[in-house]
Amino acid sequence: MVHSFSNEDRGAYINSLKETELDVLIIGGGVTGAGIALDAVVRGLKTGLVDMQDFASGSSSYWASLFHNEMRQGSQLDMKWHTESIKERLILQENAPHLMRQTPLILPSYRTNFFGKHSISSKMIERISDMALREKRKSISRKELLKLAPALSKKTIKGAAVSTEYCRDETRLTFDLLKEGRHRGLIALNYLKVESFLYENGMATGVLMIDQLTGEMHKVFAKKIVNASGAWVDSLREQDRSKTTKTISYLTDRFMTISKEKIPFQHIVYLEMDQRRLLSIIPRDKNVIISLTSTEIIEKVTWIEIIEMLNQLLEEINLTEKDIETKWLLHRPIVLEQYKNKKGIVKRNDWFVSESGLLTVVCGQHTRYRLFAEQITSWICKELKVVANCETDMLTLSGGYVGGQNDFSAYRNKRAEEGLQFDLTRLEAERLVDRYGSNVGQLYARTWAFKKQATLFGLNKSVFAELLYSIEEEMATSPADFLIRRTGYFYFDKDYVMTIKEPIFRYMRDRFNWTEEQEGRYRDELEGEIELVYRRTDLD
Repeated sequence: MVHSFSNEDRGAYINSLKETELDVLIIGGGVTGAGIALDAVVRGLKTGLVDMQDFASGSSSYWASLFHNEMRQGSQLDMKWHTESIKERLILQENAPHLMRQTPLILPSYRTNFFGKHSISSKMIERISDMALREKRKSISRKELLKLAPALSKKTIKGAAVSTEYCRDETRLTFDLLKEGRHRGLIALNYLKVESFLYENGMATGVLMIDQLTGEMHKVFAKKIVNASGAWVDSLREQDRSKTTKTISYLTDRFMTISKEKIPFQHIVYLEMDQRRLLSIIPRDKNVIISLTSTEIIEKVTWIEIIEMLNQLLEEINLTEKDIETKWLLHRPIVLEQYKNKKGIVKRNDWFVSESGLLTVVCGQHTRYRLFAEQITSWICKELKVVANCETDMLTLSGGYVGGQNDFSAYRNKRAEEGLQFDLTRLEAERLVDRYGSNVGQLYARTWAFKKQATLFGLNKSVFAELLYSIEEEMATSPADFLIRRTGYFYFDKDYVMTIKEPIFRYMRDRFNWTEEQEGRYRDELEGEIELVYRRTDLD
């Protein structure tokens, strides 16, 4: 079986990165960096991408990203933003339908509520959504709402609007972008940290990098260098001595999972908090994800306060901190600029070029990552005098070859039926199709070919197939890479993770011939994440 994207070929990839005269080197392997890399390589640019950690380990590690920012922007009457977001959502639905989960959305209407049935912005959003795909919202009474979600019985709720929401696995999107790019010639490597820039006549022409796995130093040169390192953009700007040009701050989003036994919701629900904050409740498998998305630069909210918010908004739930299964934070960079002749700040995505030519990208809202990548790549092509138009709006991503969004449901049923022939349960097969799309055949092949080996290591054969695929096709290097960023088991099935982590360590130790020091480092990495996400020692 040929491996196309594995760290077992790391030496060859590094040599290729060093020996190729790159047109563009992208620092940062999240959605933003991967989107720019794919656009660049499709336009014929020789492209490299590196990340000092694993891919999708920063602000792109959303496992349940919603398009709810459309609503929030709509409330500010930013109709251009909303129109662009709708367009980009439709593009992604067509190019990677396996990553988009369509589900009903409940928007409770309060006595005073910017989601209210009679708000002007809500009506405008409804008209644009109707133009996009005839997605009309339906108003329901309080009595009808209680049938759908009995916990929403507070007297302040007067009814609700039922609409459609689209939940995407942003982490999986990152890997499908990288795999599609790799298929087209992208050279991408994780665990390569840029230590410093190399200059010629005052212009950044290369980087000095250290391999985080081996400690080796490497020099790589490129005509254009893009700083798309997310929450770490300022550290690279400091090295470039260009931090004075723009002010970058960070928004913090909080996530926790709670068992459906405690919050038995089958629909996504948005609950409006004070100060127009949104609390999202997202059903996923046997849990619900509670998401508090921040719009404030300085906002201190504890986990216990979120629990208290839920108890105030939901009837007879009576949650305590013991009900939190997992919890984690994400930090999103955002550019701050003062309004001209007005008070306040503008929070937005942006990109800018320093005097040395370093192009810094700040993208805290990933809804329009593809459009953002198009703008940046077009500028790079213009600078390099390359004539090439963007094609990513019509480009099917890795795993997306399922016949388009309209045919995905039939495709999913067909491939799930095939999974039964490989002794998988229907639920296991559906999970694989949802996660890997048209790449699921590679998972099925590994399930069948290595079922004895799976038994030998004490792993379920479908999980073992995912482990092999992650190592051989998605550059997984450690158990944390697999459990956290390739599959999300870490966040959504805590008990199962504690059961399978030792068999995964045994297999990866044998396969990669780890030394005691290497194994200890990977154990410390996973235990550190367990302490942050599973323990209840930092709830305040």
